[in-house]
Amino acid sequence: MIKGGRLILFSAYIFLLLILSYNLPFSAFFKLFHSYDELFHSVENLNRLRIKRAEEYFSHQNPATSTKFYQQQSQNSDFLIAIGIITIDRARESKKHDSYGYLYQSASAIDKLLKNNTVFMNNSFAFICNVDLYPNKHKDAQHLAHYMPYAERYGKNSVGLNHDLKVPNSGISYKSITNHNSVYMKETYDYVFCMNVAANLKPKFILLIEDDSVPHKDFPRVLNHLLNFQFQNNMDHSSMSFIKFYYPSKWQGFSFRVAEIFDLLSFSVIGTALYCFMLYLYHLKSHQLGDTIHRNILYGFLISIISCHIIGRQNLNELRRMLPQLYRIQSSEMCCTQAMLYPINVIESLSAFLISNSPTAHIDLLIWDFADVQELPSYQIEPNLFFHTGIHSSLPSKQKHPEEFIFSSY
Repeated sequence: MIKGGRLILFSAYIFLLLILSYNLPFSAFFKLFHSYDELFHSVENLNRLRIKRAEEYFSHQNPATSTKFYQQQSQNSDFLIAIGIITIDRARESKKHDSYGYLYQSASAIDKLLKNNTVFMNNSFAFICNVDLYPNKHKDAQHLAHYMPYAERYGKNSVGLNHDLKVPNSGISYKSITNHNSVYMKETYDYVFCMNVAANLKPKFILLIEDDSVPHKDFPRVLNHLLNFQFQNNMDHSSMSFIKFYYPSKWQGFSFRVAEIFDLLSFSVIGTALYCFMLYLYHLKSHQLGDTIHRNILYGFLISIISCHIIGRQNLNELRRMLPQLYRIQSSEMCCTQAMLYPINVIESLSAFLISNSPTAHIDLLIWDFADVQELPSYQIEPNLFFHTGIHSSLPSKQKHPEEFIFSSY
């Protein structure tokens, strides 16, 4: 039988796990407590709140002052990072055909970083890369062009490009190519165009983000740690291809891979220590713990393993945000290009590779293939340093599950 002390602790712990599961996406019981429709409406409400905050941010920005700020930034001949926000018009399927507001969110977050964060001030530049075939139709991009630099694949630019960029290994300009064999080919050409606009600024690194991505508040300090400590030698010697800052959380759970097994064991050891410590405090006066220490360790370990699976690795990984040094750096998975950092040295060869293989695969797979062919290491950071806001994709795909998009602030 379970003794009184253990029963009280066990009951309290189960109650706590149920509360956590109710509120934590990717916990074992989260979807049991919330229907798809409920979660979808929550995502839409959170998106509207973020749009409101982004619009309020720009309403307090002076267009003339912002233009002057970026003009001063452009005078810097030694950029650390050039940031391109890749965007295309996404109109809702409604009578108004109003915007989803993704670009407002990403643009306001990046603009705020450049103007207020010491990691980016005076050494970085950002621009909106509008790759819509009809750039004037993209109303959000047109409005934000009053506040931030922009480059249009099929139009004008304010980033100092006085010539049309050419497709690699071709004398053809990007703007002259209006027909593509597939939406994925168009996506690749768009991506390479924005990459080369950024490269034209001659930075040390290029950060390309898609318009439905917003940075986590930890992004500046973790990036600073990566560039100045973790990857300093790698960057200087061009011995890497890219760093990925977003990978879908639904694929970051526990599995049989070595890293995730190590995480499970590590969290379970910590949980076991806490369990035994609480029992020790409970039995401190009666001195009963010493007789059953091995059994208590076993109970604690089993409870901790089960608890880890219930809470979910994605949520336990949030503990890593306490310090930049705790973020996990691992080999990159194939999927996703929401937020990618490239050293300038790989841009020319990567651009040529992507264009030459563009009809054959999605761009995220091509980028991963490039790293594999060139035998350059590629990395990804956990937990994610960018959130994904785009539950409505610009590419044809089935509806995404809203669990991935539940967050309220960044």
